[in-house]
Amino acid sequence: MKRIVVCDDNTESLKQLKSLLNEYFSDKKDIAEVLYYSSGEKMLDEDALRRKNNNEEITPVKNQEQIDIAILDVEMKGLNGIQTGYEILKRYPEAVIMITTAFMRYLDDAMDLKVFRYLEKPVDKERLFRALDISLKEKEVIDVPTEHGVIRFCKSEIVCIYSNLRKSTILTDRGSRIKTEMNIKEWLKKIGENNSFASPHYSYIVNLKYVTECTSKLIGLKCKNGEIIKIYPSKRKFSDFKTKFYEKMREII
Repeated sequence: MKRIVVCDDNTESLKQLKSLLNEYFSDKKDIAEVLYYSSGEKMLDEDALRRKNNNEEITPVKNQEQIDIAILDVEMKGLNGIQTGYEILKRYPEAVIMITTAFMRYLDDAMDLKVFRYLEKPVDKERLFRALDISLKEKEVIDVPTEHGVIRFCKSEIVCIYSNLRKSTILTDRGSRIKTEMNIKEWLKKIGENNSFASPHYSYIVNLKYVTECTSKLIGLKCKNGEIIKIYPSKRKFSDFKTKFYEKMREII
């Protein structure tokens, strides 16, 4: 089950988000646990206590108790939403951060945090629901057949997949390379309609959130460990790839 935390010190805003999330999850039983807080400090303190009770150190870990999605108000007393978001990512680097605010002046700070969505108040229902659809889909766990057996991990951990003879190799966000028993065509079917992925070349599938450069000459990717990957796009596939990339970039605004 996914864990979603919501932080907002405005009673009416918190009430609206609770109503929207109750509606969204009304027909999606057992998908997520949603926790509501009036401050970033309360949320972080409770999370730290929960981790301690589970005999976990306060370090970035992957476990069933982690925070998967955080919806944070920017202007809160004490820690604001941006500061709270950074603290969450220290503990859970894979967390999806969404920011809510009535003021667009925080957009640059939100971009620095690499938020998944920047939601203006009052929060638009359709936009929130679409953001949840996409983020929960990115959190999907997949089973990957390898020469050493089946490995399970999130789609969001994939930076890119590239051809390796008749099979393929996954490059993960930590820089690991995992040889799989699947070819690129099989991967395209497995990933399905996930709009986080696109193919700039017949031998590559790329996770768009890791793209740092997008030109007709070069596609640049950056792993979380700092490793830079360079891909030289196909002329036939670049136009479609560029369209998908910019559509993905517009999703956070």
